[in-house]
Amino acid sequence: MLALAACHRSGTWSDDPRNIERAWGGPVPIDLHVRHSWYWRSPHFTREEAYYFEVARHAEVMRGFIASNRLEAVADAASVPVSDYSCFSRPAWFAPKPMAAYNAWVTPASATPALILEDRATGDFFISACQL
Repeated sequence: MLALAACHRSGTWSDDPRNIERAWGGPVPIDLHVRHSWYWRSPHFTREEAYYFEVARHAEVMRGFIASNRLEAVADAASVPVSDYSCFSRPAWFAPKPMAAYNAWVTPASATPALILEDRATGDFFISACQL
């Protein structure tokens, strides 16, 4: 029975309106505009997931997300190896500019790998996380 219950929530979804709810575990602010999303969840009984989001500028939500997840600012975003914060190849739309075009925040080394990039020109956010 447990295996069947876990399976119905597993899969891969691209640009599905519910992806951010899947990742964050609940409803998101109505004025948060998700431009692109990719979400994967394994059928395993523990929570194994990975995601990529492109979110239109919403400083209040993103600052709250950064604070509540204790993400640390990175002085030089160009030094951030994006592949260290994901377990799948990133989609073409995810942070397409050179890394120097972004402000970056990462999880502490002891936490589940996650990365937030803020486009310095537009204020848009790119979020990546992987928990296996």
